[in-house]
Amino acid sequence: MRQTRRFGLPIAMLLCYLTALGLERAEFLPSFDRSEMDLLHRAFGLFLFALLLLLLYDRLQRSGRPKVGLSSAKNAAKKQFRQISEKGPRHWVDLLFLGGLSLIVLLGLLLHFKTRLGWTGWPGLEGLGILHGTLVWFFLSVILVRYYLVLTRWMVSLLAYLKER
Repeated sequence: MRQTRRFGLPIAMLLCYLTALGLERAEFLPSFDRSEMDLLHRAFGLFLFALLLLLLYDRLQRSGRPKVGLSSAKNAAKKQFRQISEKGPRHWVDLLFLGGLSLIVLLGLLLHFKTRLGWTGWPGLEGLGILHGTLVWFFLSVILVRYYLVLTRWMVSLLAYLKER
């Protein structure tokens, strides 16, 4: 599950961004026409939706699972550090990241139902495409903050390792 979160989610997001950019600017990917790009964007969006559901299911399963076997003091210290770091800024940025990404994907799914499937459940959803696009561009800052925190954590670990050597 960690590999899915580490590699699958950024790849799916990148593919969604690239196809959205191809929808906005036809010269970005000239080998695809608009209908193919639209189909690819919807397919990658559904793939991203499935990944988010999988990560949500994993998060819910892990939250109810009891913690097992901490026999040594080193493991106890790791557990205490993990509990402290889970409530730190990384935890909140991660929640904001997944929540914002879920909102964007759900808006895209509603937009898909409204445009392609002729769904007229709520007639007041005319601005859905604008809201979807605006949230995507706003969300770039949350992505940068999240990966900045990941990068700084890696750098701190690397510096601690080098200092130990």
